[in-house]
Parts: sequence; C-alpha cells; structure tokens
Amino acid sequence: MSTNGTTNPTASENSASAQGVFLALKLEVRPCLSHILGCVELLKAEIKRLGIEELASDLQKIESATHTFYSSFEHLIDANGNPAPGADARTVRHELRTPVGHMVGYGEILLEELTDHDGTAALQSDLERMLKSARQLLAIVNDSLDFSSNGDRSLPEESQQTSSLSLAAELSPLTEAEILVVDDNEANRDLLARYLSSHGLVVTQVANGKLALEKMEGANFDLVLLDIMMPEMDGYQVLEYMKNDESLRHIPVIMISAINELENVVSCIGMGATDYLTKPFNPVLLHARVQSSLERKKWRDQEQHYLQQLEIEQAKSETLLLNILPAPIANRLKRKQGVIADNFEEATVLFADVISFTTTSSRLAPSTLVKSLNILFSTFDSIADEYGLEKIKTIGDAYMAACGIPIPREDHAQAVVEAALDMLDETERIASKLVHPFKIRIGISSGPVTAGVIGKKKFCYDLWGDTVNTASRMSGIGETPHVRITESTFQYAKDHFKLSAPELFEVKGKGNMASFVVLGRKED
Repeated sequence: MSTNGTTNPTASENSASAQGVFLALKLEVRPCLSHILGCVELLKAEIKRLGIEELASDLQKIESATHTFYSSFEHLIDANGNPAPGADARTVRHELRTPVGHMVGYGEILLEELTDHDGTAALQSDLERMLKSARQLLAIVNDSLDFSSNGDRSLPEESQQTSSLSLAAELSPLTEAEILVVDDNEANRDLLARYLSSHGLVVTQVANGKLALEKMEGANFDLVLLDIMMPEMDGYQVLEYMKNDESLRHIPVIMISAINELENVVSCIGMGATDYLTKPFNPVLLHARVQSSLERKKWRDQEQHYLQQLEIEQAKSETLLLNILPAPIANRLKRKQGVIADNFEEATVLFADVISFTTTSSRLAPSTLVKSLNILFSTFDSIADEYGLEKIKTIGDAYMAACGIPIPREDHAQAVVEAALDMLDETERIASKLVHPFKIRIGISSGPVTAGVIGKKKFCYDLWGDTVNTASRMSGIGETPHVRITESTFQYAKDHFKLSAPELFEVKGKGNMASFVVLGRKED
C-alpha cells in the first residue's frame, strides 16, 4: 500500500500485465509472419519464371530471417503468452528485432536490384507488399515492448513508403575509406558490408571484438562500425580498449545495437564513440552518419598533417637559429628578452688564422677557394663541438671560437688548447690532399669578456674586450704553424701541456708581451 492512498501493483499483477503484453504480441505477430512467408513463396516462383535466379539468394536470406524470427518468437513466448525464464521485454525485443531487420534490409536490397531488370513490375509490387508486412512486424515488436516512445503503429503514407535504400542510392558518394564492421551476426555484417561497398568503401568484416582488435593492429581503418552485444568481448570493451590505445583512439567508432535506449547512447558517447545507430539500420541515416564520421576523420588527419609539417618547419627554424646563436642565447631571444649582454670574468678565446691567405687565394678559382675553406672550417666546427667550444664566427680567413661562454666552466682554457691542437693536426691532414695547401696559426688568450647579441634581422652573438683582441694578436705572430697562448692562458694550461719557454713580442697596442707555444700534451 502506498502512502498517498493508492495501491501499488503487486508482483503478481506485474506478471499478469507482462503476460498480457506478450499474449497480445503473439496474436499480432502471426498474421504478419504468414503474409511475409506467403509473399516469399510467390516471389520465389516469379523469380524462377523470369529466369533471374541470381536474385534468389537474397530472397532465400529473407525466408531464412523469417524462420529465425518465428523460431525465436516461439522459444521466447509460449502459447499462453508466458515469457521463457529470464526473457524480459528487453531480451525479447533484442532477439526479435535482428531477424526482422534482416527481412527489411535484404528486401530493400532486392527491390533495388529489381530496378535493373525489365518486366519485373509485378514482382516489385509483391516485394513491396512483403516489405510493408515486415515494417508492420517491426512496429508491432517496438510498440508492444515499449521500444518506441510514441506507441504509434501506423504505417507511413503510401507516398512515403519508398525504399530507404533507393533514397540512399541517390545520395552523394561516400568519402573513399576503409571500414571495419564488427558484429557476431553474419547477416548483420553482410547487410552493412553490401551497402557500404556499393558506395565505394573498402569493407573488412570480423565476427567478434578480439578479432577486431587483431585486425586493427596491422591496418589503418578510417571508421569502425561496432556492435554492442557480442560474446567474449562486447562492444563496450572494444571501445574502451581503443580509446585507451594511443594508436587507435583517433579512429571514429559508430556503435550499432538493436537496443535503442537513452542510457546506452549516453554511455557509448561518454566512452568516446562518434555516433550511435540502431538495428535494423536506416540506410539514409547510416549514410549520413558514416559520411559525417569520415569527414571528421579526414579533418583530423589533415590537422595532424599540418601539425607535423609545422613541427618540421619549427625544427628547421630551430636548427638554423642554433647555427647562429648558442642554445641558451637562442632561448632567451625566443622569450623576447630585451638587450642580451653578459660579462664573464673567466673565458678563453681562440683565433685560427690562415697563413699567407692573400697569396694563396690569388692562385685559386673562387669555387676552389670557398670549397677548401668550407672543408677546413667545417672540420673546426666538429672539433669545437667535441670539446664544448662555442663557435663565434668566421672573419674572412680567420675562425673564432671561445669556451666558458655563454655557460661558464672551470676547464675553459684546457678545452680550448685541446681543440687547438686537434685543429692543427686536422689542417695538416687536409692540406696533404690540396694542390695549394693551407697552414694555420692559432692564438689563444684567457680572461674577462663581454658577450651579447647584436643586430635585429641578421643576429650575431659576438665577444668584446681585451682578451678577444689579445687572442687575435697571438694568431698573427710568426710564419710557421703553431698554437700560441698568452701568459693568462699559461697559468691554466701549464699542468696539462708541454710549453715552450716564454717569448717576448711587440704587440700592437700592448707593447712587449710574453707568449708560449704549445708543444703538445703532457701525456704524449
């Protein structure tokens, strides 16, 4: 008894009500089935008479679906209207909608095929009557089991009973794509595959979720049509797996089920499905949703392509920028920092100068000269990278590098002298292969420097200060290949290298200065 004075229905009353619904359903279904089977017999005889036996297979599938419906119906509901154990309204309508969907689907395909044959007007008329009964049967199942929201079993006006498949055939072709159809019912797969293939799509069929995931591993599908209720691995599990897999999550998925309940739709969309369709499918609606899903996939793929191209171009720009500026300075510049200028108390600067370059260059063709210098300075670039030096620039026939900027390091002088010795050796190796070989002098000095970026369009990271000028002067002393260091660098390098006795030279703007020639590494 309810608290408001009304009486709630008891379990026995609910059972009686359900029994009444199933009994009424049984009484309404039988005439439709009898009419469908009668039409099938007439159609079989007419097809044989006209000699178009190639259409008999679809008619056989309609007959098979009708017998499947009848068998399921008799199994689920006994003669007194009692449902089989565990067969509630939801189970009954799911089991019955599948075969009736096959009747309608293959009937529409057959009707479409008949338009290509002359003298089949009577056959088409019989087939349309059969389709009318099949649609009536579907309406009875839907409405009696509360599947439809409005309970209206009336059929459309005659003018509206044009085959949905015929209407779909007039729609624009679908975007070329590869589709995976996943359904444990062979007839469902066949209907979907035949419709989609007729619109130019490449269709792969599988019978369960596990096979679907296996197929996806080595293929590149543009869309998956996924049944919900399947043994072993249902559609929900397949969808969840796909959306958690980075390589599969971008593939659109249209869920297909004989159960058209809001909670199922919400659940699928919430899990990441692109759309939801009910069986038996409406070809026009299927066409629209497949096209929509493929368009989304197309735009997503284009977006990913553009993003990849953008990343490639950004990487090129980044590489070009790093060829001009040290990475820390480039990052500061990208953050739109103002004037970039830093003072470093301890750094070491190297200048490598080609001896008698003017005389040598006058004897070489421009292309030969540039090629030779490029080989030499590219080798110096590799050596600078190996020892952690920062290439500053080339100035005609001179190569400038430094260490301890823009990131300070304690062994800046040792690293520069090590690199200088390798540069001297590599120059000798390269010179042995040239008709007019180069010889170089390298000057090195250590001390404070100022570093910064100059220019607005053609950026340049440069160094200033007495240390820079002194290193440049050291590279201009003498006429023989050598690595010459100042006394400031000597204090850093004396424990690691063999050095000559100090030599005094007149240095422009500096007067007499002591310098040392690096004879080699101490371990050598």
